[in-house]
Amino acid sequence: MLKAKILLIGPCKTGKSTLADFLSEKATEPSKHYRPTQGVRIQEFEAQATHPSGGRSDAVQVQLWDVSGDQQFKTGWAVIANGASGAVIVTDPDQPGQLEEVEPYFRYFVRDSGLRTSQCVVFANKSRFVTEDAPSVELPRFLAKARLEHTNVTEEPEAVREAFHSFLGRVRASLVESRDQQEDALIAG
Repeated sequence: MLKAKILLIGPCKTGKSTLADFLSEKATEPSKHYRPTQGVRIQEFEAQATHPSGGRSDAVQVQLWDVSGDQQFKTGWAVIANGASGAVIVTDPDQPGQLEEVEPYFRYFVRDSGLRTSQCVVFANKSRFVTEDAPSVELPRFLAKARLEHTNVTEEPEAVREAFHSFLGRVRASLVESRDQQEDALIAG
């Protein structure tokens, strides 16, 4: 079974830990109390990766790294980024200007780590109930090629799971392509 190291990154208080607990099935509903992640939490579980062309899916062993949004833990980013297969950038659309705050996370964990755009997704995560006057989300230029998913574990849990499985399918396709290229290089040798 293919293994994927997925990073949940972004500013503090965006719901990264809630997403990690939900996707790994450690919790069925969000916690009522905010507990900041200290450094990183790692959840391991099996998930279905939906093929980009649709239809069938394959099981993937996921190692989900819930990375603290607190900049005091930046000294550990190199270890966290090492070997990452993909990144979920989590932002709260209710917080004005927060999309600009994700640039250092994107730069370090995605662009500088060599991940492709297909290995990155932005979850505009609503940790509270969706309201009629919810702000629209427009990605800043540095994220223009990334896929944007609107997520809310409380209101639309299956949509969140589907968005993650679709993202995982794109990550899986990138991993298989990379593995095939390495094998071809060895054969051509």
